[in-house]
Amino acid sequence: MTICKFQHDAVEPVEQPPSHNPLRDEIADDGLYIARQNNLWDEPHPADKPQVLYCKFVNDHPDASYDARIKALVEKWAKEWEQYAFIQFVFVGKAEAAHIRIEFARPANDGEAWSNFGSDSVDASSQSEKHKMMLSLDPSMHFGDFSPDPTEMPEDVSDDQIPLGIDCARTTVLHEFGHALGLRHEHASPKASFVLSARKRRDSQYEKVTGSPGDKINVSDFDVWSIMRYPLEEQDVDWNKSRGTMNDDEFAKFKRDLQTRPLRLSDGDKVWAMAAYPGRIHPELEAAKARWVGTIEG
Repeated sequence: MTICKFQHDAVEPVEQPPSHNPLRDEIADDGLYIARQNNLWDEPHPADKPQVLYCKFVNDHPDASYDARIKALVEKWAKEWEQYAFIQFVFVGKAEAAHIRIEFARPANDGEAWSNFGSDSVDASSQSEKHKMMLSLDPSMHFGDFSPDPTEMPEDVSDDQIPLGIDCARTTVLHEFGHALGLRHEHASPKASFVLSARKRRDSQYEKVTGSPGDKINVSDFDVWSIMRYPLEEQDVDWNKSRGTMNDDEFAKFKRDLQTRPLRLSDGDKVWAMAAYPGRIHPELEAAKARWVGTIEG
């Protein structure tokens, strides 16, 4: 389980590159991964049909006037992953069986969000136990209150229009559903191109991801614009140790990028989804996909 805290502070619109370099390669050590292959979903499905993952809300939003709207938005934003992963999120009623079970926090909660990693949400010793888990109201994903004022949640938002609330909500939903598909935190990648401060290295949400011998590898070069990365604050990084051979301009951009919150799926996220759950075709991403697919090993 991972805990992600999102902020309610307003942010200035930030122009992000329209395309990011999704260089994908492997780490030879089987003990390192950023998306553990054993967590990827493998539900039975026809070869020409997407894998169906059932989702349900196990409770209602504490603000009844906001409930239907935020549920519709969670479903809408989660489905952005469907454009690249050959999966389909089907939202069902509370009494039905679901792989992903979504809980809203009570108002007193401090706004945390978390999700199980991929198939961990139905980890059981038998099919009957798995079915019981899917029928249960035990959450596998949790959202705190997205906005201090639900009226400030517009129906649609573009990447350069980020009013209070929406920056937390949409990016948090994309982030947590990335976990639900099997992704780990990008800032915890063993190939991350920065050195954390001593204080931050003690935070379990930032420690480098490691695995057990025999885990299948799914690691990329560090993707600074991945939706799975937390924004890093000035005190989070040992900048002297992170600078390397960068000149002043390169270093300034490097710092600025790391301190900017990713707001949408990066090309790297999209390529990962296409390779981990193959079946979607995006010609503009095929070259990057072809470079990466062969690096997944047992």
